Amino acid sequence: AFGEHVWYIHGLMWAFFHLFKWWDIIAILPLTLILTFIVWKFKNNTIGIILHFLINGIGLIPIVIGIIS
Repeated sequence: AFGEHVWYIHGLMWAFFHLFKWWDIIAILPLTLILTFIVWKFKNNTIGIILHFLINGIGLIPIVIGIIS
């Protein structure tokens, strides 16, 4: 519906969705814009899923290690 402008509209919407982490919005905004641009450019949601998993998974590793030990 928004043509080639859709990626940054979606990026801003994803950043707004993450406002519950208001203290981290400066870091989240570029990530949401980059992620939505890559998904839009390659027309492939799998890339977005993998990148989102990697971004969140890095922070999950210490938590899992702490739970295991």
